[in-house]
Amino acid sequence: MLKTKILLIAFTLSISVLQSQNLLKSLYNLDAFPKEMEKSKGFIEDACSDLLIYNYISGGNGSFQFDIKTVNGLEIKLPTINDFLLKFLDSTTEEPFLNYTFHVDYSFKYRDYYDEFELNDTTFSLFSIFDLATYYYDWDEYRLVNKMLLIYKPELDYITKRTQFFETLAKAFEIEDIPDFKSIANDEENEDLFDREVEELMLDAILEEIDNETINSELFNFFILDKNSKTKTEDNLVTLFNNKHIAREIETNILQPKITVALYHGAQLNIPENYISINPTESNAFPINSIEIRIDYKNNKLIIDFKNKETVNLTLKDAFVMQEKDVTMTSKNIRFEVSESDLKFQVIKFSPHQNIDNKPYELILN
Repeated sequence: MLKTKILLIAFTLSISVLQSQNLLKSLYNLDAFPKEMEKSKGFIEDACSDLLIYNYISGGNGSFQFDIKTVNGLEIKLPTINDFLLKFLDSTTEEPFLNYTFHVDYSFKYRDYYDEFELNDTTFSLFSIFDLATYYYDWDEYRLVNKMLLIYKPELDYITKRTQFFETLAKAFEIEDIPDFKSIANDEENEDLFDREVEELMLDAILEEIDNETINSELFNFFILDKNSKTKTEDNLVTLFNNKHIAREIETNILQPKITVALYHGAQLNIPENYISINPTESNAFPINSIEIRIDYKNNKLIIDFKNKETVNLTLKDAFVMQEKDVTMTSKNIRFEVSESDLKFQVIKFSPHQNIDNKPYELILN
């Protein structure tokens, strides 16, 4: 597996040995945030404020837990111009917790495929999306070639295009003596093999002639890339992976570091009452049992999701939806997006299909 030059950016644990207490914001190397994300960095600093953590325990593999203790009850005010308040209440007594344990998991799926990460001009290139998608779908070179053959020159019959495909691939590696692929297919010893097994033999004939650790670059450049059209290249990726959202899926699931905070005793996100009403209680406290924090390097955003496992019935007030009529819906997710230009408050309407095209209800807070 190829290695890239090391550059650890943001969300990197910066504490190797904790004393009995430390500042919450010191858990992460905020100074390593990209300069294009100063407001995101400031949002974290302000939200964490001077909160002290106790009883830090590392679970390994990016997992850890810690306690926050208070005298008057734990509340965290979000740094917005409005009154958004995170409250931690005992579900039985409704009294605020004085001590709360947070369970945290850090993950960056990119590191499952490559040892080191570097943010540069090629990080979000179409080749990078293609390359990471092959790992994400767990396609080795044989499966990848088989999938490419299915969409390669559909106007040709299979036998013809198979030979052309492998001849083109051999030329891509500048192999001097191009294997006789027709002979491989017509060999009596191979006559009982399935088409895919013959494809594997043809690919083996190429792999024996090269020293490359991966053939993804050549496959992309000769069979996916359209040098005259970015849109056509994108269409080829969509067709290959049979997923019209392949680029966004890879960017979100692989290229965004993520922290998940499990709140085993629950919590409430108190929202200004002129925005939301929780049904049927008509309160403005959205119940949550986890917080997910992601860094969107491509768009220089900090994304914070307040999640509940169960759907919550709520009504969006006119101040939020800017309409004459309130909107009633169910949701599992309240989101904040912090960028250099604005702070967005979003309510994600629940859908059992979780269609990525669904746009959230959104309000800009600044």
